[in-house]
Amino acid sequence: RTHIQAEPSYSNVLYFYNCKNVTLKNIKAGHVEAGSCVGDVISFEKCDKINIDNCDLYGCGVNGISMYDTENVTVTNTEIRECSSNMVVMHECYGVTFTKCYMHDCGTCINNWRSTGIKYDDCKIIGEDGTDVYDFYKENSDFVDEEEDFYDDSYDDDADIQAFLI
Repeated sequence: RTHIQAEPSYSNVLYFYNCKNVTLKNIKAGHVEAGSCVGDVISFEKCDKINIDNCDLYGCGVNGISMYDTENVTVTNTEIRECSSNMVVMHECYGVTFTKCYMHDCGTCINNWRSTGIKYDDCKIIGEDGTDVYDFYKENSDFVDEEEDFYDDSYDDDADIQAFLI
């Protein structure tokens, strides 16, 4: 597996702007030193047709994966761990699918702002304290959890943060 590290902690490890048809496969990526970071592990802005497969993304990156105005993203068999703020941030994205992903020990959760078509298939989320926060086993579905641990109201244009795990 290729290992990519960034130093200093205020930079993104990998940043893609206005890119199309990007595939990241078998990559381990994070920052050199743990601590308080302001850079993301992987960040996409205005991108389309992104595939992330079998990757290990670790903190101290502020966010494991950040996406802004990005669409048609597939994240498969990927672990996101030990990020200081969020596992995933999606800002005005469309068509993002997570399949068999394992996200754990991050500061907060999944932050979805005005994004639609977000799908989870067989993913597991574990909170910072090691407790099982949520298991996603609803194939190809956007949903609201009955216990409200996961909230997805991506069609409400007035909400600031529309999906998160606590």
